[in-house]
Amino acid sequence: MAEEEGSWDTTCEEWLISEGYCFAAGLAQLEDGAFYAAAPVKDEAGWGFIFKDDHEEAILQDDMSEKKMT
Repeated sequence: MAEEEGSWDTTCEEWLISEGYCFAAGLAQLEDGAFYAAAPVKDEAGWGFIFKDDHEEAILQDDMSEKKMT
């Protein structure tokens, strides 16, 4: 049935993006948090909004200092 109606990517776009509720959306597995759907669908733009490869980033702390985190 899911194949007949389209992908979950398309469903996310129709229900969330096209209605103006969100600029990006995704669905992930409950067990491991792995994403399996992302929107907007065009040019796979949704994946660029919701997924990032592992990297290190400076995170601002409550005392205004920065802490490097992965």
